Amino acid sequence: MLLSTVKAAELLGVKPSTIKRWSDQGLLRSLRTPGGHRRFDRQDVLLFAARQTRPASAGVSLQSLLDWLLTGRRQEVDAFLLSSRSRLGAWFRVADEVGSLLTETGDRWSSGDLSIAQEHLLSDGFSRAIGRMTQSIPLPSHPPLAALASVEGDTHTLGLSLAELCLVEGGYQTLWLGASTPASEVASLLDRSPVRLVALSASAISNQPQRMLEIASQIGAACQRHQIDLVLGGNGAWPEPPPFGARLHSFSDLHAHLSTLAKGAPI
Repeated sequence: MLLSTVKAAELLGVKPSTIKRWSDQGLLRSLRTPGGHRRFDRQDVLLFAARQTRPASAGVSLQSLLDWLLTGRRQEVDAFLLSSRSRLGAWFRVADEVGSLLTETGDRWSSGDLSIAQEHLLSDGFSRAIGRMTQSIPLPSHPPLAALASVEGDTHTLGLSLAELCLVEGGYQTLWLGASTPASEVASLLDRSPVRLVALSASAISNQPQRMLEIASQIGAACQRHQIDLVLGGNGAWPEPPPFGARLHSFSDLHAHLSTLAKGAPI
């Protein structure tokens, strides 16, 4: 079965321009019609997604990822992510699977099995790969704007990168505030930007319940004042339930939340 560039892009969850680039680079085999249009064999597209990596269900180890990144083989990390997306059908499901690797990374670093340099290499390399996946997703016309930030004092952003991937898949344009963002700056931004959703991330190092309650309350008040949706994610000590917004525990939760918003139902 032959696919057009658009259909091949839909199958892999990327932009048509990305498919064309892969074809031009010789990474994805294509045929040409008499009119000069590209056509892709569906089996070739599926094999491309799975090439140079095993399916995620078979288990890709942290050591494999680290070896790929240490030797500059970023295409293998990309292939792993694309293979997972092809198998699972949506990026939010991939994000949940990758979450287990994040947990293992943190555990091994805490126990001394990973050096600081190795932990940084894994986090940065994986974040860059997720960023490439995010940039390949087409956005609708006039998408709503979502702001993403990690709480002040928290420099871990890999989970935030996965949240961005899920938000873009859900049709949002994103405003990346990044690591260690003071609550006051997030609240101030909402006074001057047409943000419709704020996603805050806190890793396990953000483990002081009273401080997390203060952050959730300050940003929650600003979101409530402007009628902006607020989601709180990660393994930090967020209050449950929060003063305003939703406390989410998985990327599947985020997907379900976005689906509810899209239907116009009350949160």
